[in-house]
Amino acid sequence: MLILVLSFRSILDFTAMFICRHWMIFCLLSTALALILSFQKNQTLVRIGKSSSCAAFLLFNWAIFYVDAYRRYLPNISDVWRWFPAVIFSGIFIICALAIWKPFDGKYIRKYVFILVGFMVALTVGTVMTWEYDTFVPGVFGLPLPAESIFEEFWRILNHPSWYPYSSWVLRITSIIIALASFLSYMKNQIATRIGRSLLIVTFLFLAWIKIIFGLQLPAASVWECVIGIIFLVLFLITQFFMWRGINFRAGYRISREKIREIWEMIRKKKFMITGFAIGFIILLLFVRIAWVMSTPRLEIVAVTVNSGSSFAIDADDNLWAWGRNDFGQLGDGTSRDRRAPVKIMDSVESVVVGSSSAMAIRTDGSLWGWGSNWQGQLGDGTNINRYRPVRVMNNVVSVSIGRNYTLAIRSDGSLWAWGFNRQGQLGDGTTINRHEPVKIMDDVIYVSNYVLGDHSAVIRSDGSLWAWGSNRQGQLGDGTTINRYEPIKIMDDVADVILGRDNTMVIRKNGSLWGWGSNWNNRIDSTPVAYHENPVMMLTDVASFSLGSTHSMVIKTDGSLWGWGNNNSGQVGDGTRTRGIPRSIGRRVKIMDDVVAVSAIGAHTFAFRSDGSLWAWGRNMENQLGDGTNEMYRSSPVKIMDDVVTVSSDSHTLAIRGDGSLWAWGRNYFGQLGDGTRRDRISPVRIIPVGIIP
Repeated sequence: MLILVLSFRSILDFTAMFICRHWMIFCLLSTALALILSFQKNQTLVRIGKSSSCAAFLLFNWAIFYVDAYRRYLPNISDVWRWFPAVIFSGIFIICALAIWKPFDGKYIRKYVFILVGFMVALTVGTVMTWEYDTFVPGVFGLPLPAESIFEEFWRILNHPSWYPYSSWVLRITSIIIALASFLSYMKNQIATRIGRSLLIVTFLFLAWIKIIFGLQLPAASVWECVIGIIFLVLFLITQFFMWRGINFRAGYRISREKIREIWEMIRKKKFMITGFAIGFIILLLFVRIAWVMSTPRLEIVAVTVNSGSSFAIDADDNLWAWGRNDFGQLGDGTSRDRRAPVKIMDSVESVVVGSSSAMAIRTDGSLWGWGSNWQGQLGDGTNINRYRPVRVMNNVVSVSIGRNYTLAIRSDGSLWAWGFNRQGQLGDGTTINRHEPVKIMDDVIYVSNYVLGDHSAVIRSDGSLWAWGSNRQGQLGDGTTINRYEPIKIMDDVADVILGRDNTMVIRKNGSLWGWGSNWNNRIDSTPVAYHENPVMMLTDVASFSLGSTHSMVIKTDGSLWGWGNNNSGQVGDGTRTRGIPRSIGRRVKIMDDVVAVSAIGAHTFAFRSDGSLWAWGRNMENQLGDGTNEMYRSSPVKIMDDVVTVSSDSHTLAIRGDGSLWAWGRNYFGQLGDGTRRDRISPVRIIPVGIIP
């Protein structure tokens, strides 16, 4: 018995994967068979063709359903889920076959027409119910929303420049067109029959064209691609000419009131069949949805990072997950399609950093991988071609930092390497030439810092000395000039930490003193009426940590007290006011709260962690990034968001990890960057569960 069960399971696995991997050939063959047999006069052949197309249609969609539901989303469910969909689809086929092989009496045809119409309505309703859950609508009847990763050939279509973004519908619509065309091609009405045959011909020629251009690997929008398309178009027009000549269109549309009443009476009398089909299929979808939720693993998340539209997380098993905006391939899932729920990108990941439209990850073996936008060579793979999947850049890397279209990395031997955009000399290689591959800058480096929108760089060496280079128009290098530096220059000694803003630099020295230089906009450095400081200025003492927002500053002193100053238009300082146009200088800094262990100033809002694990927020809330449960545009005083929070990463949306490893999100969700399967903004935290695994 066990052998039979295992054999049946293996057959299901093989059949489903074979159909999914060769979906285009499968569609071509089923279309050709239905088309050929639809022209036969022999009733038996016609019914065989109709049965074959119906079987192919159901088998194809069962395979997608099976692969989605079992292999991707229900790994912890018992084997009942292997055969349960097969039984359901087999039952559907038996019902359709009965309709096909019954004597072609008018009332039987009408009865089964309404059954099939009700069945399609049920599918539509069920799909709409789960449409927004982008990662789990089972691929039923031509709607394989999450299954594209299985179809290697379809990925190539999806990433082909001449098809994006329209090609994502090719696979979804093909199956429905085949079913509709097959159905119409067997109608007694001449016009309906020819419409069905025309649809079959269009589908066949279209799929054949795609198969040829991608099989021959023709470039996008090439001459040969257009020539083949024109040839197929001519073939289609020729077939249509011979098919449609001599048709009396007026006669085909005659429908009397008596026929309409008869149709309505049939619907009324047989409505239980339609309702039964609809309810049955909706229950199936809901049942699968419930089973998916019950079986979803609750992954423990250990690290998160975000940019303006994308999110990344690393779980306790070192798997990297990503979701949100993906127009440059910055998620690394092999597509340029936005993702509304987490998808697994790669395993064995130790850390990840993100730029505005690219990302870099260090794996546990020390290898550095990059993906996303690469127009300035910032990925370091020797090209300026965007990468939609991770590519290896170099080995033995312990730290990486991303600036504005350039990247810095420290290797295990302490050497610093740089690549990417270099117009301001931010790479530090002595030139202003962009580098598409890593170049060595200096040795004995233990920490590197740059700003994602900035053009200058700074490092701390093992002796505690601070070195800087790059853009210096606001004196942000701190060397006493406003001259750009194309090679590292020593700034000061005894440095414990350094943070870079767009046009300024802040450091904490080993004695706990805070120093700053560069732009003095919004009294960022001091209260003197100067636009910038070219030399380091001591700002505070007894500083434990520091965070730099776009226009405000937050500091934690050694006694755990939190202090803020700078621009306060959005209440980002957190002193209970919104001093529009009157920035708080460091001399007018204000104490915000006590017992703070960490602070993060992002843009025009701030997050603070207290020693009891509570997360507090204030400042700009126009994108609901504070997560306070309100639509208040600004919060000028700290408001408690949630307890037991370990870390947070924020931009226009926010991700937080709680002590149990659960991942929570809130804020803007236009690109699906919250990962909750929707595009609805969230004003309060919602739990996110990674489920959309891409192998």
